[in-house]
Amino acid sequence: MKKNNRTERLFKRFYDCALFTMVLWYFSIAQPLAATFTRSAGLGIDEDTAWMSDGQYPFIFENPAAMQGYENSIYFEYYNTIKMGGIFIPIMKGTTLGVFSGTIVNTNAFNTADFQSLYHGSSDDPARIDFSNASFLGNGALSTTPLNMRAAAADIRNPGANLLENRNLEIMMSHDMGRLNLGASLSYGFASDEQSFKDTANSNEEKVALFKSEFRTVMGVIYAMNNPVLKSIASSIVFNKYNLDNRADKTLNNVNANGGYESDGAFDLGLKGRATLKTGLSGQVHLRWGYTYLDRSTRSYVTTNGIMVREGLYERIGHRLQVGAANELILSQKLGLFWGAEFFYEPFHNIYSAGKIPVATDAREFDTTAYVIRLPLLLGLTADVTENTDLRFGIRHNVINSGNNYESTTKVNNGKIVTSRSQFLSAGSSISMGLSYRLGPLSFDWLGNVAIFKEGPYFISGKTNDMSAAFAVTFRFGNLSPRGK
Repeated sequence: MKKNNRTERLFKRFYDCALFTMVLWYFSIAQPLAATFTRSAGLGIDEDTAWMSDGQYPFIFENPAAMQGYENSIYFEYYNTIKMGGIFIPIMKGTTLGVFSGTIVNTNAFNTADFQSLYHGSSDDPARIDFSNASFLGNGALSTTPLNMRAAAADIRNPGANLLENRNLEIMMSHDMGRLNLGASLSYGFASDEQSFKDTANSNEEKVALFKSEFRTVMGVIYAMNNPVLKSIASSIVFNKYNLDNRADKTLNNVNANGGYESDGAFDLGLKGRATLKTGLSGQVHLRWGYTYLDRSTRSYVTTNGIMVREGLYERIGHRLQVGAANELILSQKLGLFWGAEFFYEPFHNIYSAGKIPVATDAREFDTTAYVIRLPLLLGLTADVTENTDLRFGIRHNVINSGNNYESTTKVNNGKIVTSRSQFLSAGSSISMGLSYRLGPLSFDWLGNVAIFKEGPYFISGKTNDMSAAFAVTFRFGNLSPRGK
C-alpha cells in the first residue's frame, strides 16, 4: 500500500510538472502573436519605435521576416480613424503569407507641406508658379462655369487635396529556415480625382486631374545567433517610390493651356537594423541603427499649345539617421517593463531653380537648408491582471522635438537667395493606456483615454474627436504555430 501511495505521489508530481511545462510552453512559445497597432499604442509605441519591444506588430512592416509567429490569424482594427486589417496564412511548412489592406502610408511625403514633403514650397522662391491664379493658363478663364478654375487650379499644389490616406493592398511573405528567417513585402496605394466642365457650344473646356501613388517594397532577414550574449540580428532594406501627377488644362478660343505639378524621380532608400543582446534570464537589450536617403524632388510647368512657357525645378534631398537603444525586463511572471530612446536626425537641402523663365531675373536660385532632430524617450509597463486580461501603460517624452515648417534668416549670397531654419518646438509628454482580453480564439485590444474624466464623452479613445476610436479584434484559427524568433 505504501509503495502504491509513493508511486501515485511521484506520478502526480510528474503530472503536475508536465502540465505546468505544457501551459508555460503554450503561453511563452507556442501561442501565436496577436499584437496590433492598437495594442502597441497602449505602450506609447508607434510604427517608428516598434523595434523597442519584441512582439510589436508594426515591426513587421519594417522587417517582414518578423512575421513568423502570427500564422493562422486574421485581424481588423479601427485606429485613429483608419480602418485596416489583414490575414496570416501558412501556405507551406515554414512559409507564411500575409495580405493587408489599409496600412499607413508616408504622410510626411504626401499629406503635408513640411520640408520632407513633395508639396513644400516657399513664397520667396523666384521660380515658383502660382497655380491659384487662373491667368497662368492663358488669358482669362471660363467665368460662369460650374467649375471654378481658380480653386481647382490651386488644388494641384494643395497637400490637403485628395489625400493619400491608406495603402490599398500590401502582400507579405516570410520563410522560417531554422535560425534564419527571411521576409519580403510589396505594397501599393493611390488616390485620384478629376473635375471637368465642357462648353460644347463654344468648344471651350477646363479640367483638373489629380493623381498620387506610393509603391513600397521591403526585404528583411532575422538571424538567431548561437551566442551567450548576442541573441539575434535583424536587418532590412526599404524602398519607397512616390508618383505625383497633378494637371490642370484649359481650352479657350482655340488656345490650349496646360499646367502641372509632378514628382521628379522622388524615392526613399533605407537600410535599418537591430541587434538583440541577452542580459540574463530576466531581460534583453535592443540596439538600433538606420540610414535612409530621401529624394522628394518635384517639377512644375506651364505650356501653351504644347510650347513650354515656364518651368520650375525643385530638388529636395535629405538624409535620415537613426540610432537607439531599448531594454526589456521581465519583473515577474505577470509583470514586464521596457524603456527605450532613439536619436533621430534628418538634414534636408532644398534647391529651387527655373528650367525655363520668361524674365531673366527669375534665374536666381533659391537655396534652403533645414534639419529635424527628435529624441523620444519611452517607458512601458505590461501586467497580466487575470488569465485572459492584460493591461498596458506607456509614457512617451520628447526630450528634443524640432519643427520643420518654417524658413528664416534670408540673405543674398552671390546672386543666390540662401535661407536656413533652426526653430525648435517645445518638448512634450504623452501618456497611453491599453487593455486586452482573450476569449477562446478571439483577442480584443482597446486603446484607452487617460483623460476620461476631463473629456467626458470621448471615453473610448484618447483622440480629440467624438467619432474616433481605437480598438482591434484578432481571430486565431487552425493549429497553433511556433512563435517567431
